[in-house]
Amino acid sequence: VRELLGLDDSVDPYRSGSSANYYDERILAAFDVDFRHLWLSSPDRPARRRLPGGQVVDEWGITWSPEGSYPEVFPLRGAGLADIDRHPWPLPRARWNLESLHDRARRLREDTDFAVVAKGVLDGAGIFERCCYLRGYDEFLVDMCTDEPLALALIQRVTEVELALWDMYLDATGPWVDIVQRA
Repeated sequence: VRELLGLDDSVDPYRSGSSANYYDERILAAFDVDFRHLWLSSPDRPARRRLPGGQVVDEWGITWSPEGSYPEVFPLRGAGLADIDRHPWPLPRARWNLESLHDRARRLREDTDFAVVAKGVLDGAGIFERCCYLRGYDEFLVDMCTDEPLALALIQRVTEVELALWDMYLDATGPWVDIVQRA
């Protein structure tokens, strides 16, 4: 699309480790898009790190391909029930700095006519997808049939984290958000 519109490739990524790394305002303007997504971008996220091969390890401990489109390492593959309790869950902590997210939300509301859309926290995966990313699709699907306590414990923890992250996110952006988009 950028090439068809005659635009250069000078837009920097707004987050790392995702297949949706670029948010090109010029393209949105060309198509008269009247809303803007408000993501947790890379500076807001304290535990993300890039590996030498280009993969990104996210807050959940999932290692993503260099393109960011699929998980390569599932941190709870082969885990038992006790391992779920011990996993370092990305619950909001003091080191999360949402000042820039807060400022982006306020600026969008005060300085533009766009509808402000709060976009899914931590890449917008749903609870089912997040469980698959943590455990592996095959293992989580089998868990739901053969190990209900483990599947339910994982679903409960992922849900707990998602709710805590949404609370944190909406505390920082709520007064300026028009739409909440879960995934």
